[in-house]
Amino acid sequence: MLHVSKSALILSLILICLGLVGISCRTEIPFEEDFDDMVGNPVDTMMTDSTGVPTDTTTMESEVACDSTVIYFDQQILPIFQGSCAYSGCHDAKTAQEGIILDSYENIMRRDEEDLIIPFNVEKSEVFEKITEDDPDDIMPPLPNNPLSEGQIQLIRTWIEQGAENVSCEVNTGCETSDVSYSQQIAPILDTKCRGCHGTNNPNAGLNLLDYGTVASTGKSGRLMGALNWSDGYVMMPQGMEKLPACDLNLIQAWIDQGALNN
Repeated sequence: MLHVSKSALILSLILICLGLVGISCRTEIPFEEDFDDMVGNPVDTMMTDSTGVPTDTTTMESEVACDSTVIYFDQQILPIFQGSCAYSGCHDAKTAQEGIILDSYENIMRRDEEDLIIPFNVEKSEVFEKITEDDPDDIMPPLPNNPLSEGQIQLIRTWIEQGAENVSCEVNTGCETSDVSYSQQIAPILDTKCRGCHGTNNPNAGLNLLDYGTVASTGKSGRLMGALNWSDGYVMMPQGMEKLPACDLNLIQAWIDQGALNN
């Protein structure tokens, strides 16, 4: 039997341990970014906008569903300004009467010599003062154009009171059309999209859509949907604006099909 000294045995054990340590240290640690991917850490989603300001795409949200308690600029306020204010000869980009353009959120909210819209403050908002003016020489839209309806004025008032925000919502395309109400569903659409041009004073084409009888007869004749659907042979309405959303068109057509009732 081979005799091994105690000191030699201890030295052998030390060498064996060092060898094991050496083996364990040969596993390479990945670079930091690779390691993040391996363990499932989220990839950096920070982007920059045109001004170089970082934008965290993980917090971006699509349009929210419409809430009946909120006034939405894109769906309810902008059509009023476009139809009743931002037309040729008044406050469109080309005419810019008195240097004022009312065709977009940025232009409507511009702060110059006059404070056109002051969020949360209806009384100090110049636009609201003009649309509720008693003096026929100062009211906007100017005569002989139609003044805004009470419904339109209330929408603008509530929008300002809510902060005059540039908010939008996703219109529910699955509109319920089984029992359509003229007062609750059709009249509000006409208020925001049509009555700026087709009101009581000098209505375009002699068509006063503030009058229920006229709306009903025009609907039953096919003229209303022909214009709103942009059918061949009809002037596309609302003029100079986008086509009405499918939900609005479906509601109006259903109301007509149900007898165009004054309900």
